[in-house]
Amino acid sequence: MGCSLPRLCALALLVGPLAFAGTLRVGVPVVNGNQVVLPVMLEGDTGAGVAALDFTLNYDPAVFTPVRAEASEAAQTARKQVESNEVSPGNYVVMMFGMNQTTVSGGQVAAITLTKKNQPASNQSAISIEQTTFASIEGGEIASEGSSQTVTFPPQPVD
Repeated sequence: MGCSLPRLCALALLVGPLAFAGTLRVGVPVVNGNQVVLPVMLEGDTGAGVAALDFTLNYDPAVFTPVRAEASEAAQTARKQVESNEVSPGNYVVMMFGMNQTTVSGGQVAAITLTKKNQPASNQSAISIEQTTFASIEGGEIASEGSSQTVTFPPQPVD
């Protein structure tokens, strides 16, 4: 390809190799007493969609205990299931998959329920989605990234 404008050619070379990239974003946490529900949203450019995914939720084990991860609307519509396992304190692995040819392009894929064990002194605790892997229907990997969020608790009543 001949290029008469060097800057434009350089930009084309930089932009050209970029592929699809998706994000798993932790939505606004819902705190109800000692229960915290974290919505997990699939966003971004995932091409033809995500057939399966997994990620690790990192959290402070002094503050939280994971209870369960459930398929949300986007996963349910694509007939996907969600499974989870605490691999070590502070690391909760969540997987979405299905034995079908349906993909998920976006929306809430999971809801993770945690129990608050202890109130942090700051009334806040950070959580993050890391080690993301997205797979296409053909089994190829789709570029992906996670996100972080802060859970804010109401202050403890003073006696």
